[in-house]
Amino acid sequence: MKHIGVYVAGPLYSSGEIMENVRTAIDVAAHLETLVIPDVMLSCFVPHAYVLTRQLVHPRTHEHAQEWDDFWLLRCDALIVLPGYSRGTEHEIALAESSGVPVFRSLVDLIEWLMPAPEVLQ
Repeated sequence: MKHIGVYVAGPLYSSGEIMENVRTAIDVAAHLETLVIPDVMLSCFVPHAYVLTRQLVHPRTHEHAQEWDDFWLLRCDALIVLPGYSRGTEHEIALAESSGVPVFRSLVDLIEWLMPAPEVLQ
């Protein structure tokens, strides 16, 4: 079985409501993780939840949070971009593209990438 990690990128503070942004990211991850894909175990990394709770307890700078995000992004196999503007997301897209991590702007495109190609009948 292949294990695939998907990084969920999108606004936290930059646009929209913070708690709505966190909920959306967690909902997308939960949806993806319920997909049944033959021979694939899918795990999503949602930085929104960690960064939000970490900032409440032990605040760090934006730069530190971005370095932490970068560390985890480079360990994932794909990046899904959620709607809304985010300076951090723009950075994550650029890092993913320059590192060869596929970037998806729609769930449909990501799911198509995850699904195995059908066998061709001969």
